[in-house]
Amino acid sequence: MAEVKSITSKPSKLRVDNTDLFVITKAEYVVDDKGVVKGTTDGKAVTFGLYSEVDKGTYDKITDKDADSLTTSIEVPSGQNTTSTETKYYRRIAQLNEERNFETTSYTGAGLEKELANFNNKKNSQLTQVVENTANGILKAENITANSSLDNTNLTKGGADNIELTNSQNTTLPIENINVGTAKVREKYGDYFYPEDLRGNNQQDRIKFTMKKSLGGRINTEFGARTFSRTSSTGSITGSVVLPIQPSISDSNSVDWQGNNLNSLNAYLAGQSLNLMGSNSLSQAGSKAQTAFEDFFKGLSTSSNSYADALKLYLAQEAVGVQGLLSRASGAILNPNMELLFNAPSLRPFTFTFRLSPRSATEATQVKNIIRFFKQGMSVKTTKEGVFLKAPNTFDIRYISYDKNGNEIKNHPSLNRIKTCALTACDVNYTPDGTYMTFNDDKRTMTSYELSLRFTELDPVYDEDYTAIDSDPSGDGAANQIGY
Repeated sequence: MAEVKSITSKPSKLRVDNTDLFVITKAEYVVDDKGVVKGTTDGKAVTFGLYSEVDKGTYDKITDKDADSLTTSIEVPSGQNTTSTETKYYRRIAQLNEERNFETTSYTGAGLEKELANFNNKKNSQLTQVVENTANGILKAENITANSSLDNTNLTKGGADNIELTNSQNTTLPIENINVGTAKVREKYGDYFYPEDLRGNNQQDRIKFTMKKSLGGRINTEFGARTFSRTSSTGSITGSVVLPIQPSISDSNSVDWQGNNLNSLNAYLAGQSLNLMGSNSLSQAGSKAQTAFEDFFKGLSTSSNSYADALKLYLAQEAVGVQGLLSRASGAILNPNMELLFNAPSLRPFTFTFRLSPRSATEATQVKNIIRFFKQGMSVKTTKEGVFLKAPNTFDIRYISYDKNGNEIKNHPSLNRIKTCALTACDVNYTPDGTYMTFNDDKRTMTSYELSLRFTELDPVYDEDYTAIDSDPSGDGAANQIGY
């Protein structure tokens, strides 16, 4: 007799791009008389949410349909032979629907949207393993062995018993969460504006800088998988800097292409190398190599081709290191078959220069805090033990615009987007007017400051970054946006 069962996983932390998430799986399923796991609704897939942790005050205010909430309680040691209960609060920021596609909510960040788009488009994604773990957890609970849990298990929504899902599919342990000690990092800054009247003004376009810790990444040691995924703690550094958009706005996208040669001899050797890789043993590989070289030199000695002597001369010049021997003797060279080939992506640099001229005591404070924000944020972080140094904070840069009703446009549709950056240089000119001059205040504030910032993106720009814009609910799609 078929039995309906339910499962709810414990929250497990997952870092996706720049967002800390907690994966909480809630599933209801049917096990029939033959022990086959099925979905309760026409065999549809499991539905579960991705949640971000929030404080109780935020949790209590969650009322809209895009923000399902849940609480979990865990027991933590509080003393000898005693425990206390700790309550955690979560807000849903994405949802896997019954068609196995992730749906965004109004709380889904841009970084997570890209990862969701990768999953929905069947591309390599961190979330692929999360979804598979859901099926594996239920199969494990039912003591069922399946060759492919995703193909043999169709699940749908529910919730009840606590079962912690395991990462059973990894055959090689990834390198992550390496502890080098706790870094001494300032985590709270103010929200600074220059000029001051930008605060509360929803008519003037602006550029906004925010900051977050650099937490390294996850190195996947499994062959054939995405090798590296960067992790970062969004929201761990509070505060921002808002400045007017500078007069000169530009970007430069470049890709490294380089000339490369492949002459006939190298092509032959490459082919023989591929043949050796198909060997079943070292002895077979050695035999194949010997046969290949014997055939090659036999061909040179018996060939009636007009170029045989020239090829021998070329081999002689390579053997003794006398360059140009073939050209001297014959006026020819071995055809290099030169071609321009893709070599590597490039990381984009961005430079911003701002003239900050305070017009009041409060604006002078804002200017000094802005300079401090960038200087302290880009500084190297020490650890408590002093054995290691941690990377400086990274920065997110966003152009902000407003519609005719004064509502903020998430990403300026007619300017370039910028991925997370490192601040590589911060230059401050305290006398940009060519002379030392201060106000007559107690702080002796300079009459003007010139702030120059040089950033470099942490990751190259890929085609999929533009594709992800298609699903961005804040814009009109890639066709109407410049993108990166």
